[in-house]
Amino acid sequence: CDGKIGVAKKYYVTEKLVHYKKMPDRFVPVVVVVHMVAVVLLFVDIVAVVLLVVDIVAAVIVVVDIVAAVIVVVDIV
Repeated sequence: CDGKIGVAKKYYVTEKLVHYKKMPDRFVPVVVVVHMVAVVLLFVDIVAVVLLVVDIVAAVIVVVDIVAAVIVVVDIV
């Protein structure tokens, strides 16, 4: 009886491994799509960081412009 259970378990494990081995073939398109989405999101994230840096530079320029305007006004008065 124990021998039969061992054989049954071995067959079951082998069957599961074969099943798992076949699964990636079905999920390859899903993995490719998820990977493409991740790459697009990474690209969008890089663009967002670049825009953030540009925004910070623009804010610094505005502050410098305001300071320059204040200096001009104070100089006139």
